[in-house]
Amino acid sequence: MKFKFTLSIIFLLSFGFSFSLAEIKPKENVLQKLENLKNPTFEEIKTIYEEHWKSFDGLEDPNKKKPAGWKQYKRWEHFWESRLMPDGRFPNGNEVLKEWEKYLSTKKSPEERIQSQQWKLLGPENEPGQYNDARKQGLGRVNVVRFDPENPSIIWAGTATGGVWRSTDYGKSWSGFPFTNFLSQGVSDIAVYPKSPGVIYVATGDDNGTYGTAANFYSVGLLKSYYGGLLWETTNLSKSLSDRFVISRVLVHPDNFNIVIVGTSSGVMKTTDGGKTWESKFSGSYVKDMEFMVDNPNVINGTTFSNSGQASFIRSTDNGNTWQNVQTVSGASRIAITVSPSNPNKVWAIAARAGYSSFHSFHISNDRGQTWEKIIDYTVSPNILGRQNGNNDDSLEGQGNYDLCIAVHPTNENNIYIGGINLWQSDDGGITFKRMTSWVDSQTYPFLHADQHDLMFKPGTTNLFVSNDGGLHFTSDLGKSWNDITNGMSITQYYRIGQSKTNENLIIGGCQDNGTNMRNDTGWVHLRAGDGMECAIHPTDNKKMFMTYYYGSLHYSTNSGNTFRESLVASNVGEKAGWITPFVIDEKNPNIMYIGFQNIYKSSEGGRQGTWKKMSNFSGQVFQSMAIAPSNSNIIYAATYYNLYISTDGGQTWGEKYNSARSITYIAVDPNNEKRIWITFGDFYDGYKVFEINDTLVKNISGNLPNVPVNCIVYQNNSPDRLYIGTDIGVFFSDYNSGYWEFYGSGIPNVIINELEIFYPTKKIRAATYGRGIWEAPILDCNMAQPNVTVVENISDLCQGDTVTLEAEKGFSRYEWSNGDTTRVIKVTASGTYSVRVFGEDGCFANSRGVNISFKPVPELKIFGYVTSPGFCKNDSVKVSASLGFVEYIWSTGQKGRSIYITKPGEYWVKGKANNGCERITEKIFFNE
Repeated sequence: MKFKFTLSIIFLLSFGFSFSLAEIKPKENVLQKLENLKNPTFEEIKTIYEEHWKSFDGLEDPNKKKPAGWKQYKRWEHFWESRLMPDGRFPNGNEVLKEWEKYLSTKKSPEERIQSQQWKLLGPENEPGQYNDARKQGLGRVNVVRFDPENPSIIWAGTATGGVWRSTDYGKSWSGFPFTNFLSQGVSDIAVYPKSPGVIYVATGDDNGTYGTAANFYSVGLLKSYYGGLLWETTNLSKSLSDRFVISRVLVHPDNFNIVIVGTSSGVMKTTDGGKTWESKFSGSYVKDMEFMVDNPNVINGTTFSNSGQASFIRSTDNGNTWQNVQTVSGASRIAITVSPSNPNKVWAIAARAGYSSFHSFHISNDRGQTWEKIIDYTVSPNILGRQNGNNDDSLEGQGNYDLCIAVHPTNENNIYIGGINLWQSDDGGITFKRMTSWVDSQTYPFLHADQHDLMFKPGTTNLFVSNDGGLHFTSDLGKSWNDITNGMSITQYYRIGQSKTNENLIIGGCQDNGTNMRNDTGWVHLRAGDGMECAIHPTDNKKMFMTYYYGSLHYSTNSGNTFRESLVASNVGEKAGWITPFVIDEKNPNIMYIGFQNIYKSSEGGRQGTWKKMSNFSGQVFQSMAIAPSNSNIIYAATYYNLYISTDGGQTWGEKYNSARSITYIAVDPNNEKRIWITFGDFYDGYKVFEINDTLVKNISGNLPNVPVNCIVYQNNSPDRLYIGTDIGVFFSDYNSGYWEFYGSGIPNVIINELEIFYPTKKIRAATYGRGIWEAPILDCNMAQPNVTVVENISDLCQGDTVTLEAEKGFSRYEWSNGDTTRVIKVTASGTYSVRVFGEDGCFANSRGVNISFKPVPELKIFGYVTSPGFCKNDSVKVSASLGFVEYIWSTGQKGRSIYITKPGEYWVKGKANNGCERITEKIFFNE
C-alpha cells in the first residue's frame, strides 16, 4: 500500500492537483430524496432537481458556468414537460404503439396520391465539416456498440433517439431499423447471442439520458429479433414510465438464447423462455451494470446506482437467480465494471461521486468479484471524469451519472481505459491515469467528441471502439489516433430549423449535443458548438442568419455564418427563458424582430446588440411559441404553455387571447386572415391536439388524430386550408377544414417531428426530426373545389335509433366517406363527424367539411314479468313492468306508469319517454288464451 501511495503522490504533483474545491461544492446531496419516492411524478422529480441545482454555489450567476450534468438533466426536463398524461404521470410507450396501431386499423390503404409523396432524407448523413472557427462536432449520440461474434465486419450500434443501426462492412456504411425508431426511442443496450448472431435483444429507453431520474425517455421495453433485425417484436418486459422502470443492461446466456438477464431501475429480471415470462430476481435497487465472468456465465458481477451515495457491488453465482450485496461504496452514485479474457479472475470498476458526478474511486477484484479493493479515490487523484485535466476548478466537475464506461485491454490486464467526458488510460493497473483525448481542438490530445458512453474492444483484436455524444469511433493504435465511423447514420437530434426563402439548399438547424449546422450549396457544415435551438435566415438576405442556444441566447451573423455575434441573452436582462426560446422576424419589414423570454422583446434594427426593447410586463411563465400575422404585421401572437397572448399594435400592448389547461406547443396564422390562427397541444389529452381560433370562436379540429403530442403546425398557402402537423409519431395533414387527419407521405420513420417548414419555390415541406435528421417531401398540389354534403333530415333533435341521410354532390369518379362507405349517399345511425373524400379523373381529391351528427342517448326499453310464451287461463292477471330509465310510460292499452296488469289475451307494447325528450318503443309481446 505504501508503494501505491507514493506513485499516486507523484501523479498528483505532475498534474498540479489542487484541493481547493469549495467553489462548486453543493451544499448537500438532495437527490437521495428521489430514492424515497416509489413512483414520483414529473413535478416531484423536477422539484427535487431544482433543489439540487440550487445547492451549487453561484448557479444563478449568468457569468458562471453551470455544473456538469445540468444540461443533460435540463434537456430531459424539457422533453417531458409537454408529454405527460392528464394526471401528470409519464406515458407508456407500448400504449402509444397500440394507439398508432388503432389509428391504422381505422384506415384503408393510404391513397396513392398521398402515398406517392415520398419523404427524402436531406441529412446530415455524414459528419458536417468544420466551418471557419467552429469547434469540431459529430452526427449524434451513440449509446452502445456491439459486435457479431461470427462475422467480424458486422457492428451494431444503439443511438439516443434514432434506434438501432447495423453495419456489415466494419462501419463504412450503415442501415437502420424503422421499428426501433418508433417515438424516437433511445437504446440503452444491445445483446447479441454469440452462437446464433441473428438473435438480438435491444433495451429501449435511453438509460443514459434519464440522468439518474429513473424516469425513462420513450420506451417499449425489451425488443427481440430472431432474424438479424429483419423482423422485430416486443417481449413481455415493459412497464409504464410512471413505474420508474428503466432497462440499463441486457445479458443473454452464451449457450441458450432464451435465457436473458436484465438490469433495471427496479432490480434484476430474468426470463428462460425468450421474454414471454419474467421473474424478479433482485429488487429494491437500480441495477446499472452487469458482466458475465468470461469463463463461467453462472457468475455475474453487477453494480447498483444510488443518488444517495450508496452504490454497491452485487454478485450472483447461479446465473442470476440469487444475488448478494458484496460491498457498498460510500459516497458513490454510479459504478461501471469490466472483465478481461487475459485474466478471468479479475474485475475492474470505476465509480462516480454522488452529488458531483465527478471521479470517486477506482477498484479491482482479484477473486472474481467476491471482494473488492480500492486502488485510488478522489482524495489522492485528479478528477479523471472532468472536463479537462481534472485539477483546480475542474476537480469536482463531472458527468459520471450520464457518461461512464470502462474497458481493459484483451491481453494486458494492466492497460485500462476510462470514459467520462474525455478518455483516460492507465498502464499500471489503475494506480495512475493519463488523459488520452480532448473534446475541444487541442495540440496536446487527439480530438474525440465529449461524453463517452461505451468502451469495447472488438473480440479477437486490439481495436478499441467508443461511443459518445458525437457518434461511434475506434482506434487501432491504442488511442494515438481515432477513426470516426458514424457516417451513414442519420441520427442528428434537431430541435428547430430555419430556411432560406429563395435557395433550396440553404437550411440552418439547431441540434442536441452537436451544435448548429448549416446545409448550403456544397453540403453540411458545423456553424456553432453546444446545443443549438431555434434558427432563422433573413427573408431577403441569405447572408443574415440567426441561431440560439438553450434558455434564450440569441446570436446573429451577417456573413453567411462565418462569424456570429451576440444579439440578446435572457440572463443578461434578468429574465428566464424557455429551453427552446421562440423568436420571429417580420417578413414585411425584416428589421423588426421579436423574442420571447418571460417578456416580449423587440428590435427594430435587425436584432443588433443593444437595439432590443422590452415590450411587456409579464412575470412567471416563459414563452414557448410566437407568430406574426402575414397579412398584418402589427398582429403578433405569443404563447406560454398555458396562455396565448395577442398584440394588435406591433407589440406595444398585450392582452390574453386564450387560456389553456394543456401545453400549447406551436402557432400558425392564416395568411389571409389575421384573426384566424391554429394552435397545437402537447401531452396525452385524447381529443385535444389542434384548435382553430377565429376571432372569438374556438373550434376543436383534432378529429381522428391519435392520442400523441402535437409539436408544430404549418399552413400551406393558396390551398384549401391545408394544414400539416408534426407529432411524436410523424407528420399528419388535414384540409378543407374537415378535421379529418391522415398520415402524410411514405418513407419517413415514426419519429418525433419538432418543426415543419414549407419551401414554396420547389413546393417541398421540410421536417426536423428528433433523432433522424431533416427530411423533405412534395406538398400536395390538389386544390379542387370543396365538395358539398347535404343532410336530408333535420338534425337539430336526433335520438338514438333515428337515421340520417347524407348526400355528396354528383360529378366525381369515386367517393370515400370517413366511416368507410363508398357510395354517394349514406345512412348514418351513430354520433360522429362525417366527411367525404371525392376523386377527380386525374387522381386529385378533395375533402368535404365535416358534418357533426349527434344522437341523444336513449336507454334500452324492455318488458319484464312474463314467461317466454305467455298464455292465459280464464280470470288470470299478470303484472308486467318496463325497464327503468324513463320519465314517462304509455302502454298500448292507453294506461300510464311503469307497470300494468294484463287480464286478457292480446298484443302489448309500451312507449317510454326519456328525460332528454327521446322516445323508445318496445317490441310487441303476445298473450294467448
